[in-house]
Amino acid sequence: MTLAEVIGAVHLADHEAVLARGWDRIAAVRPDPVPFLEPDFVRGVTADAGLSGEITDQALTTAARIRSDRALSALAWWYHSRLFGPVDQRPRTNQLPLLTDALGDQAGMFNALILLSGTPQMRAVHRSRGVPESVTRESVTDLDINLHTEDYLCEHGTWGVGNGILGWLLLTWWGDLYRLGRLQFIPSNFRSPFHAYRNRVTGAVVALSDPGLPYRADGQRDGSAGIYDAEGRFTSVFEVSDDSVTGNPVSPEGYVLRDPVTLPRREWVPVMGPNSPCLDIHIPAGAPMDYDQCGESLRRALEFFPRHFPDRQFVGFACHSWILDTLFAELLPPTSNLVRFQREVYLFPIPHGGGVIRRVFGYGFAEMDGTVSDVDRARLPRDTGMRRAFAAHLDAGGRFRGGGCFLLKEDLDWGSEAYRKQWPF
Repeated sequence: MTLAEVIGAVHLADHEAVLARGWDRIAAVRPDPVPFLEPDFVRGVTADAGLSGEITDQALTTAARIRSDRALSALAWWYHSRLFGPVDQRPRTNQLPLLTDALGDQAGMFNALILLSGTPQMRAVHRSRGVPESVTRESVTDLDINLHTEDYLCEHGTWGVGNGILGWLLLTWWGDLYRLGRLQFIPSNFRSPFHAYRNRVTGAVVALSDPGLPYRADGQRDGSAGIYDAEGRFTSVFEVSDDSVTGNPVSPEGYVLRDPVTLPRREWVPVMGPNSPCLDIHIPAGAPMDYDQCGESLRRALEFFPRHFPDRQFVGFACHSWILDTLFAELLPPTSNLVRFQREVYLFPIPHGGGVIRRVFGYGFAEMDGTVSDVDRARLPRDTGMRRAFAAHLDAGGRFRGGGCFLLKEDLDWGSEAYRKQWPF
């Protein structure tokens, strides 16, 4: 079918510009039938992903519906070809149409089928890297977790993958993301405006902020969680000379100090900064964030990536997440898994963050600037100690802001709290 015929049949005129990219080339080589819509293929890849019989049945039903419709089959082949084609030609998933007009609530299962269509390519990447089958099976569990925990099920009452989470899940099916126990890891670059230095003698680490960034008196980014501090605001400095480096230090507890410090370069060496190669950490939903399991995952990563990705060197780990909100240390007991995790890493503030309310209280609450409306706040469940503490914080006018962290390879000594114990200021 021509693109014009497909757009007319599926009512996608608003997305013609996106779909036109490569359409004729891709349509010219479309097989008939499209192999990844065939029942045996669908059964095989859903089994590989550990999906339940109920989800598999819905996938088979949706695949049959797509097979029976020439326009939908053509779209499915285009989606697969673009999303699993050359890296520099892959569209952003938020630019793609969610086929609600054509498929109704089955639109999310269309996305899941497109994701699963890349299973052979993912396995080829894993074979080329020598990735153990056990790691492959660990990694693909992310689809089942997100089918159960993300907003598509809540909003539509049926299994599916929205366009936003599809972009995340593709990282696994492209062979970029790996789950090693409790945590997931992605080879990446440090994307935060901080420069870490290590003392040659003591081994202590100090991070300095990039210049020109606005901070509140509490050391958080001005404007984070919708809070501005006109009176206490200060702007960071960062200057490097032949003999020294001067800047505003970041406490490993996650805030920036107002007064700059000067580090003699003969005593302090740079160890991490913007664009340094690192492993991004992600904490998947679906299980408690066990402190010991997190330490074991990090140790596994130190072995896994040099062995299977020797071309992707890294100096440490980095993370941006709701779990790194420094307020947790005030609201939760020191024995909390979240608080203990925070004490093992070097925390830093971020300009924007969210997700605390959704992850702690569930869906159905509109989070904005780290809080909720009065109506939603009255509805917050308070059935656990964590929920009660967080709800009380919101009741008192508090907000949540998320946070970031890094952990250098040499400092992975889980339980040592190295950054806090060696902090020189």
